[in-house]
Amino acid sequence: ALFVHGDAQITGDLIVDDFNLDELTVDQVNVTGILTSAQTKLNGITTATQLVVTGVTSISDDLRVGVSTLFVDVSSSRVGINTDVPAHNLDVVGTSKFHNDMFLTDNASVVLGNDNDTLLYSNGSSGYLRAGPGATGLFTIENNAGTPEPLAKFTGRAAVQLYYNTTERLSTTAIGATVFGDLVVSGVTTAEALNISGVSTLTSVGSNLIPD
Repeated sequence: ALFVHGDAQITGDLIVDDFNLDELTVDQVNVTGILTSAQTKLNGITTATQLVVTGVTSISDDLRVGVSTLFVDVSSSRVGINTDVPAHNLDVVGTSKFHNDMFLTDNASVVLGNDNDTLLYSNGSSGYLRAGPGATGLFTIENNAGTPEPLAKFTGRAAVQLYYNTTERLSTTAIGATVFGDLVVSGVTTAEALNISGVSTLTSVGSNLIPD
């Protein structure tokens, strides 16, 4: 073990198993044991099996922990997890899990897809799910019953389709909507034109009902 209470200048190699000091400023340090420091300033390449810092640490060059486990690119102010070439401020390769909430400011989006296909954001008063520039204009909502099954499909400037147990039951059209199956109405129905194909049961409320 090496204990330094004042200044120390070493021009050659220093090999120790346990290193304890109050402040350390070096250009390059290689530690095979435990390095404990209250304040550390590292200007070059540092290799350590275990580095414990209880105070302020200043690193003027890139920081790498493990083999691509954690990489800090000081020049670009980017951090990579499982990557040495972070393309964003925080670039994570692999699955991430958040145990608490993730907060985004107004108009900041959660962007999905390589081509910014889907955007999820809030403008401060309303929430939006929007197709991005790389999307085809189709949104599909599915359940997760082993094999994904459609619940609803939304096509930009076209139909909205609703499903029941994988069967399409309602679809909007350019002039209204189409119902596939029975339509049960418990209240008053008002329509300019009503086209019925099949058997219908109508109950008169007034005197204006004209049967076929």
